[in-house]
Amino acid sequence: MKRFNLLICLVGVLAVSTQANEESTSLEIATVNGVAYLLQQQHPDGSWGSSAKNKLKHTAVVAESLSYLNVAGVPLQRAASWLGNTQPQDVEDAARQSLSLTKLGISHSTSLSYLISTYYQDTGSATGRASVWGPIKGYKFSTIDTSLGMLAILQQANTQLYLTASRYLLSRRNQAGLSSENGAGWGFATLSDKEKTTSKVMPTAFALIALTASDRFNTSADVVEAAQWLVSKQKANGLFGDDAIGNDADTVFTALALAKLTQVDGLESDVIEPAYQQAKQYLLDQLDTQGHIAKSALLTATALQAINSTQPSLKDTDDDGVPDLIETKLGHDPNKADAHKLVKGNGLNGEVATLPLQNIGVVKGLEINYPLNSGHGAVKVTSGSLPAGLSFSGDKLTGKTDQTGQFLIAFSVSDHGKVIKTGSASVYVITPDSDLDQDGLIASVEHLYGLNPFNKHDAQEDSDDDGVSNIDEFLAGTNPKGEGSLDTDNDLLPDYDEQLFYTDPNNPDTDGDNAGDGEEVADGRNPLVNEPAVLLINSSLILPIL
Repeated sequence: MKRFNLLICLVGVLAVSTQANEESTSLEIATVNGVAYLLQQQHPDGSWGSSAKNKLKHTAVVAESLSYLNVAGVPLQRAASWLGNTQPQDVEDAARQSLSLTKLGISHSTSLSYLISTYYQDTGSATGRASVWGPIKGYKFSTIDTSLGMLAILQQANTQLYLTASRYLLSRRNQAGLSSENGAGWGFATLSDKEKTTSKVMPTAFALIALTASDRFNTSADVVEAAQWLVSKQKANGLFGDDAIGNDADTVFTALALAKLTQVDGLESDVIEPAYQQAKQYLLDQLDTQGHIAKSALLTATALQAINSTQPSLKDTDDDGVPDLIETKLGHDPNKADAHKLVKGNGLNGEVATLPLQNIGVVKGLEINYPLNSGHGAVKVTSGSLPAGLSFSGDKLTGKTDQTGQFLIAFSVSDHGKVIKTGSASVYVITPDSDLDQDGLIASVEHLYGLNPFNKHDAQEDSDDDGVSNIDEFLAGTNPKGEGSLDTDNDLLPDYDEQLFYTDPNNPDTDGDNAGDGEEVADGRNPLVNEPAVLLINSSLILPIL
């Protein structure tokens, strides 16, 4: 009997293991199919989308999704360059742009400025202080825009603004109960601060995504009730929607909201996980059979994040930023770094390397001569634009500019007409008196001595190895990069060397022989010995008799 029970246990373990492997394989296949579709849909300029109106939104979401899935390389670099050089047209543009670029490690003042300038506040609101964003002129509140604005602001560590907007967002929820005609979620938009519209699936999903981003609200009764109402809108086939049939768009955003809710510790609801798994299975099936969601880059990219509730780890043998399985799916060699070939119309042939993202600091009004590739090849901008006055001469960024701000570019490096490398750069133009890294050295000083205005540590470094930090040399009026090393007593022997020779850094002639310490060291003499006196004594013994 014991042996029989053991056999049953082993069979059970194998069954569970097989089921887990099948699920893993299904998820992997769906992910590979979806990413392959996205990479094939990228435009030559690095963007995604079918119209000028939706390109920024689509590109931002796809770039964020690729980054989350650990897909990088040339396609993502070009997307970042396009994003950084595109002006937002509405709140959703700005929020998605900020979210995406920040996750790519790029700060973007334009999108943040847009969000701050469109933030609506009304201290006289009957429901308290209104703190919202809205996309349409005249509309004081939009659930989706407010939710996206909250996420972007929170990502910038503006916790207070996020909390204020969150409280107002919660006040806009329909609270009559799950069975009420208006539902227990959020509507799309309203003209009045007091008005509430009928709950809809998509705005409710966005609101829940925004609220689960903070521990302050993610287990609140409002979130639980709204989530339960949202689950009630699921159909038998896994779809979500406000009608009896459901649709892909509502399903994708709801699946993402449910995925995030399942990650919340302490959230008391037994309906969220089953609903998420059913929606996830629907998306897996669509990606498995179609390779996309409704032929939409935005929906496909969002679905990929929804089904991968934990960040996947896909092998990339050639380190070109595109995982092996995806390269194989697209007919590329996973053992050769050829991700550049995935960008249509990029003019690149052969096997070329990809340079890492470069951050270049430029001081307004001052000449720059910055090499991007150590003097090998000629650089050409392939997307994005440089500030007026700057250009490439060979592989060096040269000139000076009066424009300030951030400029993102993608570039290629050619040698005798053949592209040998590609890369991307973020060019920051700052004012001469700024100290962005807060290291005590202003930008013009860092520029003068070849230091990095974005490296807060280089002020404490010792560039010329004379034992004195760069900032101490600057404060003493000496050159941190070699000549003019700190010399308190001006005896031509740097203070660091005075320590080695045991001389007095505050006395130019330690031994009092009327010869400076530095002069004596240069002549090979001992700066601690009064040599003229010794020589005088010795010479009296060897003078010839005349």
